[in-house]
Amino acid sequence: MKKPTSRRKFLKYLGLGSLGLTAFPEIIKVKGNVREHPKNYPEIHDSYKTGKGSKYATWNNSELTLNNGVIKRVIHFDRSGFTFNTVLLSFSESDFNYIRKDNKEFYFECDGKVISGMDEWLLKDIEEAKDENEGDGVHVHLESTQSPDLSLRITYLLYPELPVIRKKLTFINTGKKEIRLEAVDVENLKFFDVDGHCYTMARYGRYKMTGPMLGNWHDPAIILHHVRKRLGLVLGNEAPGVTKRTSAFLDGISFTIGLTHPGQEYPFRKWLKPGEKWESPQTFLCLYRDTDAPYEAIEGPVQDFTRRHMGIRLKKVSHFPSLAYNHWAPYHATVDAPLLKNLTDVASECGIEEITLDAGWYTLEDHTEKLDWQFKCGDYIADPEKFPQGLKPSFHYIKKKGLRRGLWISLAMASKYSKVYREHPDWFILDRNGQPICVHSKSSRNVTACMTTEWYSYIKNIIADKVEKLDLNYVKLDLAIVTSAYIYDRDMSGCHALDHPGHRGQNESYLAIYRQAWALFDELHNSFPELFIDCTYETMGASHLIDYSMCKHAEGNWLSNIYERGPKGALQARHLAWLCSPTIPASACVIGNLQLDDPNFALYIKSVAGVFPIVLGDIMKLNEKERTWIHSISSWMAEVQQKHNYMLFRQDLAGFGEPSEGSWDGFQRINTETQSGGLVGVFRHGAPEEERKVFVKYLNGRKKYAVRNEITGKPVVQMSGKKLMEEGFKVLLKGNYEGALFEIEAMPNV
Repeated sequence: MKKPTSRRKFLKYLGLGSLGLTAFPEIIKVKGNVREHPKNYPEIHDSYKTGKGSKYATWNNSELTLNNGVIKRVIHFDRSGFTFNTVLLSFSESDFNYIRKDNKEFYFECDGKVISGMDEWLLKDIEEAKDENEGDGVHVHLESTQSPDLSLRITYLLYPELPVIRKKLTFINTGKKEIRLEAVDVENLKFFDVDGHCYTMARYGRYKMTGPMLGNWHDPAIILHHVRKRLGLVLGNEAPGVTKRTSAFLDGISFTIGLTHPGQEYPFRKWLKPGEKWESPQTFLCLYRDTDAPYEAIEGPVQDFTRRHMGIRLKKVSHFPSLAYNHWAPYHATVDAPLLKNLTDVASECGIEEITLDAGWYTLEDHTEKLDWQFKCGDYIADPEKFPQGLKPSFHYIKKKGLRRGLWISLAMASKYSKVYREHPDWFILDRNGQPICVHSKSSRNVTACMTTEWYSYIKNIIADKVEKLDLNYVKLDLAIVTSAYIYDRDMSGCHALDHPGHRGQNESYLAIYRQAWALFDELHNSFPELFIDCTYETMGASHLIDYSMCKHAEGNWLSNIYERGPKGALQARHLAWLCSPTIPASACVIGNLQLDDPNFALYIKSVAGVFPIVLGDIMKLNEKERTWIHSISSWMAEVQQKHNYMLFRQDLAGFGEPSEGSWDGFQRINTETQSGGLVGVFRHGAPEEERKVFVKYLNGRKKYAVRNEITGKPVVQMSGKKLMEEGFKVLLKGNYEGALFEIEAMPNV
């Protein structure tokens, strides 16, 4: 668009012509281009002038204040340069500022031009903003003088009684040409002090680092902790999968939260058409103070925010199975109707509540060649050799036995022999040479569909049809859609197609594909509100990858394929659970493949009680005594869940660190909202001592609690919440590799 040369035309060009010339008393020329340099702010509408209409926000012609009574953020509009940036981030009743005042506020590249809040902006409007999860705040509408065809809306949301501020950016192309967005930092602020006093905690907030830190897909939350001041910040990034980027101190002082930049492994890009609007992923900041244990912020306000206000799917789950079963190990794709019936019978005897038919149940529509399960994806017709009458009789039998039902489907992989690929090759991901490829495994027999094409409707209809006809409670949607957990050639990631409806080229495809997957999950939930969707780590695109973005659209994530037997396998599972939770809601972590046909089956069940309780193995090898014991503990966990709803909670056990050889480890799953109690797991993994004290946090100090062992159900000890937190109770484990579960239950007031 040609830039105007008169003041009146310039105002009209910016969409502000009705404000009158007095709003912009001075126009100056810089390098031949006309640019506005206002001395006063335009008065736009009543809510802008008075600052009314938002529960947690007030504003005037120079400042916006966000304050929910716990956290406060003050944003200044600099009249001299018309910049827009946060000058104060603090607790509401304190003047201590967690940041410096010369912040960029946000940062992005528009057609290669670097733009931030420190550039010149026109403030058009401020209006109230709300979300469906009690968020309240404002939308701030800005016009860029650096890129006059770009309008920016910044949304800030605060939540009741929490030191959390959420933020997102919305870009609108108001011009007549496409705009290229890259390197989007939703937050770009400067920490108040770094030198010698600060460290970061990365990788789900678990591992301490000093110096500059560039986070990646395993960093949905990062902690910045100031040792001397005993306070810090949690940086939350809700971008999906491999597109997230969170950094700390790359320039010595700043921290950023947003999307990947050019030059990174999976760089973000968005082409914005004229009139098009695009929203960034959300981010959040959480303040904490008065502690030398920064992870308490994750266990406390961050976990409360995630559970109550982020909009995670687990919050909508009405029933969690006390124990679920998947046949993949050791049967893999060999399961047929008779075997599934036998497994169902044994699962019922064991008190298992859910059984899933994993990969291999299907075949291709008109292909008779014998193929492995992974080369038969796409058409999803029940294999007549394995299921002569189709899947419905088998699933009807599972339901008749009182078990919940699950099914495996690949979200995007298809065989080149499949009918869908032969009829619609244009639906599939292309490499840089324009050829369809499989991003999951480099297989020459398979291809990966692009979720931005009509494949979306095709696979959605297949999944919905299976859910409806088989009355499914759970679907495991598997294998790579964006990038592989096993391939490190970045050329074989994303989609290079230039003409797919959702993206132009590889860089734009990453976020577009994730968002289409989330939209598909949302549509399935609209039709089947109780459906538990398992979006596996392979679908997410990296080993053990799970994040907030996924948790807002899918209930769970198959995090692993552990094949180690004995105590080593149990340790691997507990370590992975420790790593990801409680940053990520624990029950979203589905950890396979601990097998019950192992002498350590009891240890396995206790280990996965800390996350989503799933087991595998040849359960037909279990004897009657073993089946009875499993039934007993499954029923016990169901009773504890019914009383305390512990599956929505998990915290670290005080004094028990990272699970490792030669040590003790443990977890607690205390309902911090009701303080009725919950579940505690304690494990001795080769430690020399047989006895440890267990201290349980987050109880009501004035209430009396009973501690009950899972074996007898009888109280081990009765203590006040205060004593359980401060004095603890003793646990004796005589075996070198042994575990125990305990219920913590508040006793009735006498």
